[in-house]
Amino acid sequence: YEAKKEALSSRYSGDTLEEQTKKSVNYPGTSEFQSGFSFTMGIYPNPDKLAFQASDQGKWFTENCWKYGFIFRFPTQDFPNSSWVDKSYKTGVTVTLNLYRWVGIPHATVMRQMDFCLEEYVEYLMAHPHLAVYEDGKLKYEIFRQEAGDAASVNIRVPLAAVTYIASLDNMGGVVTAYTYQ
Repeated sequence: YEAKKEALSSRYSGDTLEEQTKKSVNYPGTSEFQSGFSFTMGIYPNPDKLAFQASDQGKWFTENCWKYGFIFRFPTQDFPNSSWVDKSYKTGVTVTLNLYRWVGIPHATVMRQMDFCLEEYVEYLMAHPHLAVYEDGKLKYEIFRQEAGDAASVNIRVPLAAVTYIASLDNMGGVVTAYTYQ
């Protein structure tokens, strides 16, 4: 981060320097990789990780990863392919990153259906803290967001009909719980 910032310091200063640096390098402690939920994909032994998107395997994985709880993290102009909507205005990432992130099947399903990147999804949950996803007329997933602030603990109520649930912090002062039903 500091090396990139230094390289840009002849053209930018102050907040603009920070913004320009963050476009290609994460601020220390905020990298997707540090979450433990993100990864890049490639085709062995091809060292060009971006070649993955051009492969049949890459195309299939990118189009179907949501079914397994993964999202393509940073869609940019014409990447991963020309049919995707550029979300760099929301993510702040304008470089081509072949990065995926596990968010869980309920969240990935909603994000896919609504064409949201992660930032848009969290904003949507803040404005609409209860979502219900139906499949064949039956409740499949239910998602709740509740404010937690800086509380040391949060009570999470689990409906008796829920088969599984997963709760996680959204880094915006909330706890998001997704319930799966039969």
